[in-house]
Amino acid sequence: MHNFVATIGAVFVFVLFFGFLYLIFVAPILRGKESKRRIPLIANEANEKAQKLLPLIRQNFLVQPCFHCHEFTMRLLDISPNNRSIHYQCVHCGKKIRSAAGTPEAGQVAKIWRAYMRLINQYKANSSALRPSPPLMPLQFETVPAPMPYEQTTRTAIPEAVRAEVWRRDQGCCVNCGSKENLHFDHVIPVSRGGGTSAKNLQLLCQSCNLTKSAKI
Repeated sequence: MHNFVATIGAVFVFVLFFGFLYLIFVAPILRGKESKRRIPLIANEANEKAQKLLPLIRQNFLVQPCFHCHEFTMRLLDISPNNRSIHYQCVHCGKKIRSAAGTPEAGQVAKIWRAYMRLINQYKANSSALRPSPPLMPLQFETVPAPMPYEQTTRTAIPEAVRAEVWRRDQGCCVNCGSKENLHFDHVIPVSRGGGTSAKNLQLLCQSCNLTKSAKI
């Protein structure tokens, strides 16, 4: 009986000792290998989310060029919890700007953003296991450039009769998306490119579509 107890005790000590060695030496190596395997996968998925996210920013939020340095390349910082605004920063002067959501689809953009941030947190938690870590796509997008003073031309007021004709023809809604809110009278051929103020050269656009179009024909 004494020998049996001694044997059980020796086995217990043996298992405890090698379990300790496993936790100290083997387990970290296995976790490191698993992290090294996961990091490229996480980085690729995060970059795919970024590629999907960035084109949607300008389409669904009323982003503007920097009113401090007038540049138009921005870095995405955050989207508000209720998807009502976007927070971004001018890459040239560092000025931080907030702009409101411009379409109901802004909520879908925010979902992609939150999925992206979950991947980034996983990437940061595992990146120490692999040096150098796989690169992440920069979250940069471009707004519609604002015309400089020397690019602007004098606009004449749109006659009321022309406004009424355009409004009636376009049925009081944006010709691009059908919205009936925040409508603008837009020149199809911009004034800066010689477009006239006539019913033929005017159309109704909502604020979001008008900002997206800018000076494009």
